[in-house]
Amino acid sequence: MNPDRFINEIMRSAEFDIVSHAIFYPEPFLRQKHCHVHYQVSYMAAGSNLIQVSGHEFVLKEGDVMFVRPGQWHGPGRNARRERAELMQVKFTLGKSSPLRMPDLVHVDSRMEYEAVFQRMLLEFHMRRPLRESMLRSCLAQLVLILCRSVGGFSRKLPSKPSPALSVRDELKVRKAMEWILLHYRERIRMEDIAAAAGMSASGLSHSFKKLAGEAPVRYLVDYRLSQALGLMERTDEKLDAIAEAAGFSDAGYMSRMFKKRFKQPPRQYLRLLSGAK
Repeated sequence: MNPDRFINEIMRSAEFDIVSHAIFYPEPFLRQKHCHVHYQVSYMAAGSNLIQVSGHEFVLKEGDVMFVRPGQWHGPGRNARRERAELMQVKFTLGKSSPLRMPDLVHVDSRMEYEAVFQRMLLEFHMRRPLRESMLRSCLAQLVLILCRSVGGFSRKLPSKPSPALSVRDELKVRKAMEWILLHYRERIRMEDIAAAAGMSASGLSHSFKKLAGEAPVRYLVDYRLSQALGLMERTDEKLDAIAEAAGFSDAGYMSRMFKKRFKQPPRQYLRLLSGAK
């Protein structure tokens, strides 16, 4: 498998129909068999569902990716039940055909890596900032590359990103800290709590975290909370106070300050943009 042509076409012409993070229940993930002109990459973050792709039935379960090509029929399995599904997905079109051989269903080898890319795409898709399309295309290219890495079988080895100067032991501790943040982001968290979960000192974790993730643990936590707040603004009609609490912020005022600092606009302005787009 050589994804170079596909990646080049993504960077040249990819246009995005939707990037979403949604929970389906009791509403089903797939209502009926259908096809469309988009590519679709769907990542099951939690739950499971019985699906059909091109006449073959699969159980799409937690940690699986479904890759659907334009014109490929897909829908619910014959005996699919209405089960809870937490799904991250992107639909996009390309300017010309650049086929990529990819299994319909892939069980990924690094869930955090996929979820981090999708969260970044969600931020870019919903914020109308300069260079939005270029950032989205870059994220999509990264998503396809790590999917190809999960599948394996390349015609040539892809160049890998230079590895940070961390020991394997320290890298595992940082990843443990990241996982802990994703599990506990709704709680009141201090730097000492994250460090204790990773089994490191606060200063040691901060140094190693920046080398691996490119930002401090507290910034990583705030960014993740903001991404959750964005998703809630998109999917619900909750007030800012409720959204702030659900996303782990101490109050709506603090969330608004972080939101404006990160996205250069207050959340109320973003909500107006959302309502205007619907």
